[in-house]
Amino acid sequence: PGVNFLSLGGSNINSNDFSLGGLLVSFVGAVILLAIVNLIRRGSVR
Repeated sequence: PGVNFLSLGGSNINSNDFSLGGLLVSFVGAVILLAIVNLIRRGSVR
């Protein structure tokens, strides 16, 4: 629950074999979150 968006890559995180697709989707999600946080932080500073 709450992590359904991670399965958009067609791979289930809940599966026993942690697939490369799930890892890639998680990594991309983390990068996007970091970028959003950076943009918000940069915008609030100015």
